[in-house]
Amino acid sequence: ICAHLSGGLDSAVVAGFAVRSLPAGAPPLVTFSWSEPPAAEQQGEAEWSNALLLAHSMGSDHRFVGLGVDDLIRQLRDTDLADMDAIYPWYERRVITQAAQLDSGVLLSGWGGDELLSNPGRLALCEWFLHGRWVTLLRELSCLSREKNRSRSRLFRSSVLVPLLNHYLGWAPAGERASMAARQQALLRFVNPKVRERLVPELPKPKRLGNSVRSDQLSFLAHGHLASRAESWGNLGRGYKIEHRFPLLDRRLIEFALGLPAGLFLRRGQSRFLFRAAARGIVDDVVRLGHLKLEPERIRRAHGLLGQAVAQVATGLRASDPETQRLCPLGVNISALEQAARRFVEGECSVASRVEAAEFRSLLNTLLICTAGRSGDSRSRHLLTDIEPRQM
Repeated sequence: ICAHLSGGLDSAVVAGFAVRSLPAGAPPLVTFSWSEPPAAEQQGEAEWSNALLLAHSMGSDHRFVGLGVDDLIRQLRDTDLADMDAIYPWYERRVITQAAQLDSGVLLSGWGGDELLSNPGRLALCEWFLHGRWVTLLRELSCLSREKNRSRSRLFRSSVLVPLLNHYLGWAPAGERASMAARQQALLRFVNPKVRERLVPELPKPKRLGNSVRSDQLSFLAHGHLASRAESWGNLGRGYKIEHRFPLLDRRLIEFALGLPAGLFLRRGQSRFLFRAAARGIVDDVVRLGHLKLEPERIRRAHGLLGQAVAQVATGLRASDPETQRLCPLGVNISALEQAARRFVEGECSVASRVEAAEFRSLLNTLLICTAGRSGDSRSRHLLTDIEPRQM
């Protein structure tokens, strides 16, 4: 058995319980993180230190799994669109490869915790407001005000008024509306204008927020991303005889989480209250009581790798004959690809911007479409055949 160990709370709880379940004398649990091994000066930074701290405290054999442009190009060649294994496979394929070399048959993941059992209680304040629980609402606003160093009135506006106006009237602040519109545009940024005009009406409309913790959980269940990643990784692992397991998506835990009151998700200003309490003694308190993990360096590196891969693919497309370019699905805008590649390689994209996160996903999906995977058109699927992976 192997497990993910990102440095966040969900994967830490899963790995911690796995270690406790190992029989006496068994080899240590092997855990993996999606990032390059830290340099000496980086080991104290939270992006790496949390995973190292957890591995040390639970006694796991921890391994960092990096990704290079060569790996990304090879995966683009090998990904089979017909197998539906193209969702978040880039780091995970490297993890699976190493796990298979260890003759592991099971890979544990904390996927799905944030949305359900360890939901941070995003809409708890709305729920208390609607149910007239004024004392609880004021107490939690005061706790959150101290925790986040923001005024209670500002927290009330952002955590109660805005979500409720969105839920009942579909209203959102001007800045959020602009951000949503920009994210929508980013999804089709690399498609030729004529094709884009036909696709814009098909874009999904932004969904309204819920008005309670339970409605938030149910919206995540209905969204489909939990199942899509699980299915994708399941298809990916099948070729290596590795089964992904998601303990936090066990049906019994989901039903339990859906029945919990809001006060067990947010209490005394602490999000994910019940989950943190249950992790006592399982997970080191630095992680158990800390904030959500951040991975700016991994994301920044992923931006650069993607930019390099895009530049190589765009060069291959321009070098191809007109017929091959015509067969390239969705009429990809090669100039837009090249401009984005330069921005990502030169580090001009913010790792915290939701708009640029949408552009990153769009760019990655477009890149996959250009290469068409193993199951693509007989001509377009080999666009990368003559492109040797190389560092730029």
